[in-house]
Amino acid sequence: MSSRLLLALCLILATLSFAGAEPSADASKLVGTWQYKTDLQVATYVFRADGTFTAELKQGEEVRKFEGKWLLLEGAITYTYTSDSEKRLGEGVKERDQLDRIDESSYTIRAADDNLRTYFRIPEGTETK
Repeated sequence: MSSRLLLALCLILATLSFAGAEPSADASKLVGTWQYKTDLQVATYVFRADGTFTAELKQGEEVRKFEGKWLLLEGAITYTYTSDSEKRLGEGVKERDQLDRIDESSYTIRAADDNLRTYFRIPEGTETK
């Protein structure tokens, strides 16, 4: 193999490994209560250290609740649903949101619909209306 071809192959592999790299956050940073708000909806997630979560989505007067398991894997939050108050999602259905960034007070995901959403940490025992 020529040295140019070997160098090109190394550069391609290095580029691919950086492109798939996880954010520098670990799963423990997600543990807690988080909220995303717009004029149309409020989404609240509670991620527990045992890998379970609860979520509530309010759109106007409609309130939908979810439960399941979560995992931070390959730079994405993966949700496996165990219940859905409106039974739209069956048990075992999986969804995935790419984790864009995280710090102590907020995190940003690229959701399955390709929109960026920033969730803010809610102190334990409080909820923003």
